[in-house]
Amino acid sequence: NSDVVKVDLVVPLVAAELPEPVGALLLRVDAGHSLYPLVQAWPRPSASAQALLVRREGDQVVFLQDLPAGSRTAFSFRLPLGDPRLPAAAAARGYEGSMEGRDYRGAPVLAATRQIPGTDWHLVAKIDTREVYAALRDRLRRVALLLALLWATVATGAILVARRHHERERLLGEVQRLAADLQATNDALRDKSARLVVADRRKDEFLAVLAHELRNPLAAIGAASYMLERSGPPVPAAALPRTVIARQTAHLARLVDDLLDVARITRGTVELRTEELDLRDVMQRAVEATQHVIAERQHALQLTLPPEPLPLTGDRVRLEQVVCNLLSNAARYMEPNGRIWAAAERDGDAIVLRVRDTGIGIATDLLPRIFEPFVQAAPRSARAGGGLGIGLALVQDLVRLHGGTVTARSDGPDRGSEFAIRLPALARREPARSATAEDGPPTGAGAARRVVVVDDDQDVAEMLSQAVGSWGHPVRVAHGGEEAIALITADPPEVVLLDIGLPDVDGYEVARRLRGRLPPAAGIRLVALTGFGQPEDRARAFEAGFDRHLTKPVDLEALARLLAELPGEVPP
Repeated sequence: NSDVVKVDLVVPLVAAELPEPVGALLLRVDAGHSLYPLVQAWPRPSASAQALLVRREGDQVVFLQDLPAGSRTAFSFRLPLGDPRLPAAAAARGYEGSMEGRDYRGAPVLAATRQIPGTDWHLVAKIDTREVYAALRDRLRRVALLLALLWATVATGAILVARRHHERERLLGEVQRLAADLQATNDALRDKSARLVVADRRKDEFLAVLAHELRNPLAAIGAASYMLERSGPPVPAAALPRTVIARQTAHLARLVDDLLDVARITRGTVELRTEELDLRDVMQRAVEATQHVIAERQHALQLTLPPEPLPLTGDRVRLEQVVCNLLSNAARYMEPNGRIWAAAERDGDAIVLRVRDTGIGIATDLLPRIFEPFVQAAPRSARAGGGLGIGLALVQDLVRLHGGTVTARSDGPDRGSEFAIRLPALARREPARSATAEDGPPTGAGAARRVVVVDDDQDVAEMLSQAVGSWGHPVRVAHGGEEAIALITADPPEVVLLDIGLPDVDGYEVARRLRGRLPPAAGIRLVALTGFGQPEDRARAFEAGFDRHLTKPVDLEALARLLAELPGEVPP
């Protein structure tokens, strides 16, 4: 047939028992040939599949088959029409559909037949039955395997679902338990935090009251020591006891101040009173303040300062406190006859201050914690003069407030230690000098002033009144608030030294009533002389009408200069 060309297409092979083709046969049919409508693409080729074109000629079947790739004509032959087993014979007699039979060679086949529209030709597609059944068995095996796998999967899934459900329930219960524990923990922490806030407030209140209660006897002791020193000609036998009393009173006052400073720094309520100053002056004053401790331990101190100023901005009192703490520690943490070196120098835009000693040193494992509160470098038996272990913590906090840093270095126990402080320096110029204790008038200088001392502590009132009287000032004493108001309004003095913690009417209320009853022309100077020395206490005192706020135990020399400044304005 001249219509046959080399075009590869696939003819389906189907069986009536199956919903889809069981194989396919590769044909080479031109797209325009009348066979083309029967040709489609199907899943896979078959080894035994064949396509035949048959038609009836009388009592015979004419075959065209095997369409060889290299030929333009098909091989044809004839078989009798009456053989019922031949699908080709059935097709030639007009049968269309699927059937099972045998081919002309006797092989069992499954075949599909269909007449080609508009012609007397029929297409017969056949495949060896054994191949089909083998494919079916393989497919059934695969289906069975898939069903088994599916069942196993379902069963496993069911088990897993059950396990997961159980695990989910367990985890849900665990989460709920943890959530309840967390809520309980949060409630406990919230309650503990509230208790800590209350405890912290009570601690601050306790420290304030403790400081007040300690400062009252310290004020009396300090005033008594002062009066012993000034009363009559010197008595050699009393010189040492007076010196010890004065020194230990100052030491106790410093411990009280350190305790309150730690509390204030922790709360962030420390306020620096900065000014331009020369660090050389600070160092010299600190050396003077600690000289008795150094001498008592028979240490040798070498102070090295440059000839040029070391200008910086800072709080003079706080910086002196820093240097004093370092020098005092060096003196106490060292066996007698030790050596201390103190030096300061400029290093670029910074001023470096160093204090070095030959003392007990610092263990390597303690160095990182040496600036923590209550950490001490030596057991109590190795220290002279006591201490609370808060001095270095104060040093670090005060240095940081000045924008500086402090470091500690030691080669180990019994190898001494060195502390270095770096502070921001001012430009190279002579700083303005602020008034110091030496700049004031001599003790007791100036006209006599009428003074009233108000304090419920009999010893404090008596010792203070004697000290003020020794400066040439007439003194009257009151021991309560109401008594003081009556005494002062009846005969107004020039200066009132007024305690705050009075038993009946506190000093704040006394100050407010006096300011309300007496005209400004009276010119009374109210000086708070109290054991309450925190910043909020100072602010409250000025708000109530006080002109000055002095903390017990008061420096009596400073108080004498304060009285000598009258009638000029008393500095705030």
